[in-house]
Amino acid sequence: MTYTKESRKRDKERTCRSILEAARELFLQNGFAAVTTKEIALKAEVNHSLIHYHFGSKRKLWEAIKQQMFEVSIAEGEGLGHTMASKQKLLEYVEWRARYIDAHPEFVRLLLWAILESGDSDADAPKSIRPRVLNMISSIVDAQRAGEIRKDINPILLYAFVLSATSDWMHWRSNWLLSPKITKEYGEITFDDYLNSLKSILTHGVFEDDRT
Repeated sequence: MTYTKESRKRDKERTCRSILEAARELFLQNGFAAVTTKEIALKAEVNHSLIHYHFGSKRKLWEAIKQQMFEVSIAEGEGLGHTMASKQKLLEYVEWRARYIDAHPEFVRLLLWAILESGDSDADAPKSIRPRVLNMISSIVDAQRAGEIRKDINPILLYAFVLSATSDWMHWRSNWLLSPKITKEYGEITFDDYLNSLKSILTHGVFEDDRT
């Protein structure tokens, strides 16, 4: 069989895809530190040396997976414009991100593993994500200048709060705190209850005098 340039390219793409899929599944299950490249190769059904050939190291493979998942999430929310430049845009982004995470719990699982296992050298977001993050923070500043968001709130911390709060349903939905045994007085707590409460707190605050 004669290999053409195109067929070699397809083989490379298939091999890289198999490695990425196998590594992603293992990393999500067990974390970065607990997984070996031999385990990845076995699951991907490829020669162990191909991981190093295509990705250089386990660390670079891990970075490629995080990059890929971030890019997929950004692409899915592209229609929103990824902005918080007004009260309405902020609430739209909150709803989109909470629903995205509810549909893709593996996204938060990957983030949690990254946080648990990262050192100082891993603290930066993937390079392609950084402009998005800066744009989001800049859009909050624009909303503050327009009088739609309080000026005394640090825009970076507000963005961090939104990222954290929209991930919380995944953390709590199976927790004992939301068990019917605990919440029977209030009925079943659903995702929509969570999302509506989050948006209400962002809009009106927590205390009665926040409404005035």
